[in-house]
Amino acid sequence: MRTIKYKNTTFHHGQKVTARQFGKKERILGKLYIDQGHIYFCQNSMNGDWAPDNLGFKYSWRMTMYADNKSFRSHDLLDFEAVKPTIQNYEIF
Repeated sequence: MRTIKYKNTTFHHGQKVTARQFGKKERILGKLYIDQGHIYFCQNSMNGDWAPDNLGFKYSWRMTMYADNKSFRSHDLLDFEAVKPTIQNYEIF
């Protein structure tokens, strides 16, 4: 299954999300790579562990879901949120 549940939201493989790095205010735009229990945040800001596919971004960062399925363990990433679809960020898949 290529979905994860985080803070009562279901995220899908390839979905656009934003996250915040610990100690910083600005949000980082990226996409989630989800496959066979592996979760990566693909983005252009931080080099980390390589996903099999960076989904068009330069870098990826591997994450692990805590057993409670309510939080990620990741280097410094916080506050994952789905990007709300708008005409400006619409993509054809």
